[in-house]
Amino acid sequence: NEHFIKWQPYGETSDKTGEHSLSPHEDAPQATWETYSLLDPADTENHDDQSDIETTPLRSESYCSKCFKKFTNEELVRYGVEKICPACETLFSNELKKNDAAPRLPLAGFCIRFVAKLIDGVILLWTDAIFMPSARMLTFILVYMCSILSYFAYAAFFVGQYGATPGKLALGLKVVDVDGCKVGYIKALGRCLSEIVSAIPFAFGYIIAAFDTEKRTLHDRICGTRVIVKSARGFKVSAD
Repeated sequence: NEHFIKWQPYGETSDKTGEHSLSPHEDAPQATWETYSLLDPADTENHDDQSDIETTPLRSESYCSKCFKKFTNEELVRYGVEKICPACETLFSNELKKNDAAPRLPLAGFCIRFVAKLIDGVILLWTDAIFMPSARMLTFILVYMCSILSYFAYAAFFVGQYGATPGKLALGLKVVDVDGCKVGYIKALGRCLSEIVSAIPFAFGYIIAAFDTEKRTLHDRICGTRVIVKSARGFKVSAD
């Protein structure tokens, strides 16, 4: 047996035990063989000495998911992925019962809420049109139209006359055509009208200027114009 200690050659122990080695001419005792299935199970058990084999005990401690204190696995109660200690079990079970009893409300998404907001806006405008006195309604329409027309006249005049509105002039900017020349009143007015198209889809027509290679807005693309820095020299303008 490999677990025995103090191994010695058999020849050295024969004198001490009174035994002698078998000579080459002597027959060794024959072993008797038996069918395994006929043996007594008690005789086939492994009785090897395993005392020198060290075993590491498995970790049997964990933490409570509520109070985060350490307990043995036998003390913790498992709720799905949660491990709850006895002190927190009552509170945790009450929370589960409360959540199960609460009704599951269907949540509205963004699209349906946006459509509802549009409907509300139409209703409010229609209500104002019904209950607003005719004189007040007419005044509101005239003021709104005058504000739009005044903006068109303002932008068309300054762009056609000076190549830029006062805001652009203050920053040293200028509106030019594809050849870098000054635009006329007709093209300046057309550019102002095209700004409606740029503003309608959530001001997307203005935003694309940040990604355009020539920094053009949608109304610049429609009218074939660019906005340049007047102080810049040697700029290159390509035709559409």
